[in-house]
Amino acid sequence: MRKLIFSIIALSCLFIFNVSKAETSIQQKEIALTFDDEIRPAIFSDKNGLSETLKENDAHATFFVLGYQVKSSPEIFTKLVDDGHEIENHTWGHENLAKLVKQTGIEKALKNIEKTSSEILSATGRHPKFIRPPYWAIVENLKTALEKTGYRVMIIGNPDINTLDYEDAAQKRPASVLVTRVLKIIATRETHGTYRHVLVFHQTPQTRDAL
Repeated sequence: MRKLIFSIIALSCLFIFNVSKAETSIQQKEIALTFDDEIRPAIFSDKNGLSETLKENDAHATFFVLGYQVKSSPEIFTKLVDDGHEIENHTWGHENLAKLVKQTGIEKALKNIEKTSSEILSATGRHPKFIRPPYWAIVENLKTALEKTGYRVMIIGNPDINTLDYEDAAQKRPASVLVTRVLKIIATRETHGTYRHVLVFHQTPQTRDAL
């Protein structure tokens, strides 16, 4: 069975489904490709870039983006949506929300997030439903406040899987190291009965080549 690659929104659906009138059910494997931080044209748009790979495989991804880039280059994100991808919130400038709340209070953090969402709405016509805190750093009262306003806060391990591609980039490791790590993570999770995987990537040369 070919792998099904869904956006992160699709993962909110049930993955147990009936395959016959006899109510036989199977577990459907689902992989969500998600990317954090800036859109980097040299990695994403150039020949053999991430955009080309996604198109060739009829795959749609979810991009957790920074508000400052959406404001400065809205056309990038308009095109991403036109290509079938989803745009979600990753704060204005990659702020550590836990530290921000501690230093300036919860209202400052909420304004940071809403400012980003406002720019995304302006560029794409859609208000984000998800937020992935940079470094997965968040405090409980902020998480609760965000959930009350309709956001789903992404958490490391549930459902996010850190691929560590940024470490591969920093250490200049070959893309094969990333491929081996991700396939091992998926195999281990499926051995334990988990068949839905939200893979967290960044736009690095290693990620481009690995995909």
